[in-house]
Parts: sequence; C-alpha cells; structure tokens
Amino acid sequence: MKKFLAILLAVVLAFSAFTMVSFAEETEITEVTTAVTDAPADSTDTPDSPTDIKDSMYVKWMEDNLDFNNTELAIKTTSFTDGIESTFDMYIKDSKMAFNLPFKLGFFTLNGKLIFDANSGEVKVYSPVFPFFYIDLSPDTMVDFSDELSNITMDYSNYVLEQTCYVTVDGTEYYTEKILDTESNYKTNCYFKDGELVRMEVIGYDTSSTIFEFSHNVSDKDVSLPFYAFIDVTPLIDFFDSLLGLM
Repeated sequence: MKKFLAILLAVVLAFSAFTMVSFAEETEITEVTTAVTDAPADSTDTPDSPTDIKDSMYVKWMEDNLDFNNTELAIKTTSFTDGIESTFDMYIKDSKMAFNLPFKLGFFTLNGKLIFDANSGEVKVYSPVFPFFYIDLSPDTMVDFSDELSNITMDYSNYVLEQTCYVTVDGTEYYTEKILDTESNYKTNCYFKDGELVRMEVIGYDTSSTIFEFSHNVSDKDVSLPFYAFIDVTPLIDFFDSLLGLM
C-alpha cells in the first residue's frame, strides 16, 4: 500500500507545480510582434497591455484557482514522451481531487480512478473492470490536508511576460500570454477565452510534451465512487499482501 500512497503524494505535488511540463505545437498566429498587441475593439476580457508578469491574466487565474477548497476544475492532460502518448483526467470539487489514471500491472494496464478527500484524508481506488469493488488506501491516522491545499503559493520571481497576442487554433481566436521562466528556460503559452484559461502549453528543452485543457464543468460523480462500488476489498488484498509481500 505504501507504493500507492507514494504515487498519490507525487500526483498532489504535481498539481501544485503543474506548470513545469513541456509542450510544443504549431498554431496559426494572427498577429505576432515583439511588443504587446492591441486587443480587438470588442474585447472586454483582457488586461490593458500588461508588461509585468504580476499584471498578467495567468497570475490572476492562478491566484483565483489555486485555493483547493473553493475550486471546481477539470483538467485533461495529454503527454507525449519519446513518441508515446498518455492521458489522464483530473477533477477538483468540494475539497476532493480525483484522477482517472492507468495503473501498470506487469504487462497489463488497468484503467483506474483514484479519489482523494482533503478534509478526511481518505484515499480510494476504483476500476470499472471490477465495478462493484474498491480499495481503501487511507492512512491509519486521518490527516486533514485542506489547509495546505488552500494555501498553495506560486513563485513568479523568475517569470517574464515576453509577449501577448491573439492566435487562432482550429478556427477559434484566443488571447495568449507567452511567459519565460528564466531559471528553467521553460516557455509557457497560456490561452484565454472569455477571461478563462482554457489551455496551457509549456515548451521545454527535452523530448517530452504535455497539453493541459481546463474547464469548470465538474459533477459530483467525477469526484466520487459510483454508487454500486460498495464492496471494500482492502482486507482481502492486505491478507494476500501479508502472505506474498505484493505491495
């Protein structure tokens, strides 16, 4: 069980620093200059010619959405590593965090759902392959993580707002901020529509790449076990673990 808890911790930490991933994709740029471009006449959701990272929509959106206890957010993540594509979905609502993740079991990949409740510290895993069962990975001592996850801070001291412009992707125009992290040399492209961050890219120096797509459409079922998953098989797994040392 300790391995699963380590995976959970890694994913939670990844959430607090999810900007540090890489992405590269071609886009059709409607107007690109080295200076800040003017907003269209009918645009009401963009700041007035920001040049400082602290005045950017990126920083504002981060500050508005990194309070875990008051955020309702869905994040679709698609990663490419050495030409191999992998995806997972993440949902946040009511101080709960859920991940649809592939678990590798030897030669097999099992699609699973991991649900973390920050208030109670409960951790549960479910797979549609075994629809009536779930595994409880909660620690013996309940830990309330809500305070830590409601006070996530971002360090923007190394960030430089290089450019703002309007780009067209698949026929839709977005207000875009291009940001450079001078410490890691990562370049972040943030795409906004109607004042909301809908897509983020971070261009790195390696061969890996990741696309983040954001929305606020999260239902209760996205962060919960299905009602028919009512059989806890943790005692059975613990029994075989004690016999075979599986975990």
